[in-house]
Amino acid sequence: MGRATSRPSSHRAQPDHCPAGMRGPGIPPLARAEHPQEVRNDPGRRSSVLAVGGPPEGARSEPTGFGGPEDYRALFWQALRVAHRITKQKRQAFCRRVVKGDVVTVEMRPGARDRERASFGGLFYCGRNGCPACGPKIAVERAADIALAISVWYAQGGRVAFSTWTMPHSRGQRLTELLDGLSKAYRAAGAGGNKGPKKLLAAYSAGEIVKVETTVGPTNGWHPHRHGLTFLQPGTTDAQAYELDRVRFDAFSASLQRQGFGEASEKGHDFRILSLGQAQEEIARYVAKSVGHELAAAGTKRAAGESRTPLELLIDLDRLGLEEDRRLWLEHEAAMHGRRVLRWSPGLRRRLLPEMRELSDQEAADSTDGLGRIVAAIPPETWRRVWRSKHLPIVLLDLAEQHDSDQERAQAIAHFLEAHQLGTAVSWAEAIDPHQKGNPPGVT
Repeated sequence: MGRATSRPSSHRAQPDHCPAGMRGPGIPPLARAEHPQEVRNDPGRRSSVLAVGGPPEGARSEPTGFGGPEDYRALFWQALRVAHRITKQKRQAFCRRVVKGDVVTVEMRPGARDRERASFGGLFYCGRNGCPACGPKIAVERAADIALAISVWYAQGGRVAFSTWTMPHSRGQRLTELLDGLSKAYRAAGAGGNKGPKKLLAAYSAGEIVKVETTVGPTNGWHPHRHGLTFLQPGTTDAQAYELDRVRFDAFSASLQRQGFGEASEKGHDFRILSLGQAQEEIARYVAKSVGHELAAAGTKRAAGESRTPLELLIDLDRLGLEEDRRLWLEHEAAMHGRRVLRWSPGLRRRLLPEMRELSDQEAADSTDGLGRIVAAIPPETWRRVWRSKHLPIVLLDLAEQHDSDQERAQAIAHFLEAHQLGTAVSWAEAIDPHQKGNPPGVT
């Protein structure tokens, strides 16, 4: 079904069935997380904060400290424990359970509102986008690159358009089938697809960045969708941009029909040209969604027809114990295995960020901001007992944050471990000096 070639610049209201992604009200602009991720000794990566806006309150780039007006850190760690129990992926099962070095460290970092935050170091990270702990960290790293690319493009006279692409879906359809259909339809609307979109993309677009997201609802089942940022060439008018979107949408819808999914609905599609400030806000919303600022309803009564993210499935599984949630999360894990969540058009990143090497998901998960100050060391055997206990490991982080001096923090952690017969921990000063008393086994 064709559409008018021109549309008003004000965008439509976002569909209710598309809750996850680069959206979410009330989140201030972001180019970088509160603390910059850095990869040492790599000239191709950033070495300072790449700010084109302020961070959302509580956003974190370090491994395990998630916080905000309410602290969602416990939710992430509880979801991680549930994922360990049910996952079919070994890397996910080992994430933050396995010690990479000689000890697990407790580190303090500057946090929001002049408050230091604690996190763990020395652990294995799975580097999976679907991981409750690694996924948000990877998202922050990706968002920093996108924000910088957007700033560079606007400085060169270009603009960016935001789009949402959805497809017909119904309860009972397999997620893999829907993801494959969505990918094929989007290719038909892309630079390597049909003649119409290909010609206009070459004329009006320098490339795009596309993110795949998935939610699931009780009525219509799985809902995979894509969000895109199209980098419009300098001089491209609004009318030309909307013509490009119309031709692409028609090709996208036609492909879905050929595959037997039915016609794409305009109600589920969005396209709007953004100012620089609006583009920054979209990136902030993307990060805010990824680090869980909208998890307050997880595990509680939901409105009829409300969709959930995979992370919310894990949290609900922990609180409600429904087998259906377990089945759905495992289906998502299997369907997303080996798929890229975020993709840049060929050559776009090299054009906008030529001096910056792109990190792999694993490198993004492993990276650190370099701002941590180690206050305590925990030996591997103690860490294993902590994971097997009824207590979440973050109880040790909470203890560290309740005290003002590093010595008091180390003592509080050691007293807790000993009181619950989990093992021992020592201050970092004792750990690095073999002549000090109280060294944990394995620390010499």
